[in-house]
Amino acid sequence: MLPERPVHLDRLSPWLERLLADRPVDQARIVRTYAVWQVLRRIRARAAHTPITVSQAQRARACLRCAADLLTWLDARGQDLARRTWNSG
Repeated sequence: MLPERPVHLDRLSPWLERLLADRPVDQARIVRTYAVWQVLRRIRARAAHTPITVSQAQRARACLRCAADLLTWLDARGQDLARRTWNSG
């Protein structure tokens, strides 16, 4: 018998490309890097042990959408992510 295919995981990469299709190249590069090294890496590691649930895939999409929206928000204000300082107070 074949192992269960991680359908929710398989759908994330095409969804990400659709999300980034109309974004500026620099924004898409940053979000794609974040997706590969943070979000997708974490969810793939989890998928190696247990099936990915719908809510886990939704959370991954929400994290990526928020990252893309943050970059759009910064661009609209003429700010750059690399030069931005974040106050924690």
